[in-house]
Amino acid sequence: MLERRLIEVEGTVQGVGFRPYVHRLAAARNLRGFVRNDAGRVMIDIEGELATVDAFCRDLTLAPPPLSAISLVHVKRAVPMRRRAFQILPSGTNVGESAAAAVPPDVATCDACVSELFDVHNRRFGHAFISCTDCGPRFTAIREVPYDRERTNMAPFAPCTVCRAEYETSSDRRFHAEAIACPRCGPVLVARRVNDDNVQAIGAAAITLAAATLRRGGIVALKALGGFHLACSALDAFAIARLRERKHRPAKPLAVMVRDVAAATALCDVSVVEQSALTASARPVLLLRARDSAAVAALVAPHTATLGLMLPSTPLHHLLLAAFNGPLVMTSGNRSDEPVAITDADAHSMLEDVADVFLTHDRAIVARCDDSIVRVIAGEPRVLRRARGYVPNIIALPFHAAATVLAVGGHLKNTICVAHGRCAHLSAHVGDLGSLAALRAMRVAVASTIHLVGARPRVIAHDLHPDYASTRFAESFATDEGTTHRVPVQHHHAHIAACVAEHGVREAVIGVVFDGAGLGTDGAIWGGEFLVVEGAHFTRCGHLAYVPLPGGDAAARHPWRSAAAHVARADVSGTSAASARPASVDEREWQLVQQLVQRHQRTPHTSSVGRLFDAVASLLNLCHVSHFEGEAAMALEAAAGTRVALGYPISLSADHCFTANAARVIAGVLDDMERGRDITDIAAAFHTTLRDLIVLAAERIREASGISIVALSGGVFANARLTATTNAALLTRHFRVLIPQQVPCNDGGLSLGQAFVAACALQEPLCA
Repeated sequence: MLERRLIEVEGTVQGVGFRPYVHRLAAARNLRGFVRNDAGRVMIDIEGELATVDAFCRDLTLAPPPLSAISLVHVKRAVPMRRRAFQILPSGTNVGESAAAAVPPDVATCDACVSELFDVHNRRFGHAFISCTDCGPRFTAIREVPYDRERTNMAPFAPCTVCRAEYETSSDRRFHAEAIACPRCGPVLVARRVNDDNVQAIGAAAITLAAATLRRGGIVALKALGGFHLACSALDAFAIARLRERKHRPAKPLAVMVRDVAAATALCDVSVVEQSALTASARPVLLLRARDSAAVAALVAPHTATLGLMLPSTPLHHLLLAAFNGPLVMTSGNRSDEPVAITDADAHSMLEDVADVFLTHDRAIVARCDDSIVRVIAGEPRVLRRARGYVPNIIALPFHAAATVLAVGGHLKNTICVAHGRCAHLSAHVGDLGSLAALRAMRVAVASTIHLVGARPRVIAHDLHPDYASTRFAESFATDEGTTHRVPVQHHHAHIAACVAEHGVREAVIGVVFDGAGLGTDGAIWGGEFLVVEGAHFTRCGHLAYVPLPGGDAAARHPWRSAAAHVARADVSGTSAASARPASVDEREWQLVQQLVQRHQRTPHTSSVGRLFDAVASLLNLCHVSHFEGEAAMALEAAAGTRVALGYPISLSADHCFTANAARVIAGVLDDMERGRDITDIAAAFHTTLRDLIVLAAERIREASGISIVALSGGVFANARLTATTNAALLTRHFRVLIPQQVPCNDGGLSLGQAFVAACALQEPLCA
């Protein structure tokens, strides 16, 4: 009996080898019909004997390509057409429809392509753009969907006859690989020295020139998948110092790229879980504990116990590392706090006085996408910066959003999110919105995500803070769109909502949010919060006791100011109090700050755990001035290491919204410093104190509410020691613990939380 089925497959099924997979599946069963891409899905028209068609439908989802992710399969019967063969047809014409779920992330060069890249007998030997069905650019290459060559950055490069034959051969690894190319027909790699408009070298000679520059201590700007990188030798302190000076990045750790796992393990301790994360197709920067014997310059990551390592993500990186034969600093091609450059013109304008050589090519970067950052915390890889390799993977919502929501995130580590149906589409990391270039990048992210989703937002969600650039954008966007509703979302509510949304939880949770700063509903600066969160609502159950923040934002840049405030509030005197002032801080300036605290002048109040970390780091003489966000906290975590120590005494007030006063903690730290206690012990004791505080607060809230799910979020939980020990302690007390994994715990996850809160509000409904 002849049977025909029409099948629609939705999910990440374009650009991942799904059509060749369907073709092989059908050909092996002698079935007829066709498969083609359509906007957001793959369409299959299949016919043959009834039992064979049934087997095809059953097997379709059993072993799909590893890069695919099937979210829905819809099958219906149809009248047989008596076709004679099975074909891959050109894509459908519904290009403008919603298709965000169909676009896959970029994929690192696969082992088979790497083998060919270094095989002198292979026609793609040394080809910096080698790829196949299983690897290569995707998100950063696609201009429109469906995913076909003419809608990607490979459109200008017509395949040669040999590549075309591979593309059309069903048994070939490059069967319907849209980015197929070779040295005869693909993009061209070129290198030029700065201040010389003439091309200096092409192809293999360009790699040779770049490697020679690196060996001489020079800096190379190279065009990668989602933007430019700046590279220099990780062994050369002078080269790194020049890079830092030119890039205006005095202290923030720099990522290092190594050739393989063996090179990584020579520099860092790498567990089985960490090796899996390091070698994943996303090829993130992975934060690892550095070995004492790590042979990289100390300037790579000063005052930290970790190194950010990554493996090559493109053929170009493989070739450059092989030619240089050593570890390379590989950092974003930008100036500090600006978006990474993606065009040659922007790179030359931005990096002309940073790089000595440009290593570039004529394949355009369609979408900006910086390197992702991952750290294994509490036994799981957790994304701290979500970009290349993870975007645009969707985050499934636990319900269907009643309207399309645009959320514009925070001011720092900005991302944007569009919630549509049951899908949340979180953009790549945009960055801090302190420059016009960053604001332009945010607007591009908004426009491109809306275009990809194919639905105009009816609601726009944003932070409570009126001075955030993202909030001002939301106000103008709502005005321009006319009917768009604005939903302000409290900063820490959004942090917990993002964690809840990622884990698909609908019930109420105890939210513990530790971070640097977020505007509270009472006008104070929150940052050490214990909440009960349920959808669009939250209740503040407790917080770290308020401490004045002398100079406001200046305190975040000068941890000694937070130390002065905490010492003043701790009411300590004598030698202990006197020793709190750093030698580098003038006594009059110290006294002035303490007077501001006592007089409540220019001192907004804060419950911030981030500022408490700053204070303790300064008291331990680890960090008095922060050159980047989190520097003091990183130094304090590094100082604690793996040392085990009892915590300082801390208790909760009896108030309905309880407070936890850190005064006794500060007094204990000062007393231990005066007695000459080892700094490692003091730092470890401080971490233990925060763990104990979280457990104490969670048990108190559970006793009052019956809630036994705890969600941990906020930038402080990027601290692996604090998060792991807190998770373990809560589990022993029979709590269920939610920790962000695919979404950053820091402000990079705010937009997802804002979108989730607004979508929950729509269900109630709170928005008309």
